[in-house]
Amino acid sequence: MSLVGDIILDLRARIPDAPSVLNPPNMMGPSGVLGSLPVGGYDPTQPGFVEKTQQIAVTATNTFGETTLTGPFTVSLTGNQNVIFAAVGASPPPLYENINIYQTGSPGSIMLDQWIYPLPIGTTGTYQITIPPGPNSPGIPAANLIPNHTGGPPARATAFNPDTDGNFIGAYTMYRLLNRALAAMVKIAGGIIDVTGVQSNINQSMYRLASPFYQFINAWFDGYPMDIVPRNFMYLRNSAAGFSGILSYEQDGPQSVIQVWPQSNRTGGSNQLAGNILADTNFFFLFSGASNFLSIGLAQIDNEIVGYSSVTQVPGGVPPFNNLLRFGGVIRGLGGTDAVAHSANAPVTELNIRMSGYRMAKTYGVGNALQTLMVPQAWEEPLALHMLSQVRSMEQDEAASKELLAQFVADAEKIAKGSRLGRMKPRQIPIWGQNASDARNVNGIGFGWLIN
Repeated sequence: MSLVGDIILDLRARIPDAPSVLNPPNMMGPSGVLGSLPVGGYDPTQPGFVEKTQQIAVTATNTFGETTLTGPFTVSLTGNQNVIFAAVGASPPPLYENINIYQTGSPGSIMLDQWIYPLPIGTTGTYQITIPPGPNSPGIPAANLIPNHTGGPPARATAFNPDTDGNFIGAYTMYRLLNRALAAMVKIAGGIIDVTGVQSNINQSMYRLASPFYQFINAWFDGYPMDIVPRNFMYLRNSAAGFSGILSYEQDGPQSVIQVWPQSNRTGGSNQLAGNILADTNFFFLFSGASNFLSIGLAQIDNEIVGYSSVTQVPGGVPPFNNLLRFGGVIRGLGGTDAVAHSANAPVTELNIRMSGYRMAKTYGVGNALQTLMVPQAWEEPLALHMLSQVRSMEQDEAASKELLAQFVADAEKIAKGSRLGRMKPRQIPIWGQNASDARNVNGIGFGWLIN
């Protein structure tokens, strides 16, 4: 799947209207001053011997490309070690991903080394740069020489920042174009199949949803199937707490509300994480009080909805980390939420009223370029067409705008048709001699189900 920034850069390449690129990193000496770095050394009797002086330069990369050079700097080597210590300054977001160190002097421009860049904004890091012996190093056996590498430093900057303005379209406008395209795609091709849920509260019948769903197909309470009915089927006179069996969904303006009946006869579980988890961790631990969670279900960690398929007890340990419960088979980022890292003691809530159906696409804003575009992959090209259609309209080229919009609609309808063909819906068929008009007649031979 693509990143949000990928589709934005795809559109900008078609206009063309490139955004800003990241600045190259700052390279500093021990005093923090940009300039030569007099460290390292040479010894002609050692296998690591290199020339007495060395020219080096630095670039950085992000997801979308590489910056231009900082340098070159001539470095004096004065000891018996062939290393250079370089302090490299941080960049505004999106952060650097790698720092590239190049040799730029004789015998040629080659990449010497590369590091993953782990630092937050506004800090610097010190890196140890190993200078390999060059092809012309005297006294080095030919088998130990490092040959010239093809391809030196970049000729131009390609580390684009999709969250910045172009010459024609600003970053905020670009995200509005994307969100309009997503809304149009959902309208034609249908929503994104997903699951969500809420925590039940004893004797409570109405719950507000945070997830942007527009239709539910299935629902469960404590794992047992529920019927989804129109809201006029709901009994709203007296409280009757019990095992919830029916559910209705109402979307009135910005409010998304479900009602269940009978009212829930228990409150879903609540607990805390017993340790940190990363954005891609597929298990987590809760304290022993989580034994009131269902063995298979949904949970919410901070604002992220996850699914899990097993709960096992881990005996032993020192209080309060004794008898922890391990939740396994975890699926991250459900219901339109983002899979993110969570810290120990983060609140975890059981979502024991579970629903599946079709949700709206997420909306994105400036700063989301490195997020995954959470749509089916087949949507990506039509989204770019819709965005380009909006750009042509902004340019007052209405003929080109209409042509692109027509192509978008055709592609979206094709995707919708393929999606419908892939769905299996049960159709009720009567058997001779039985009353098929009563949908409650399910005792054995009344009628069956044909899957078509």
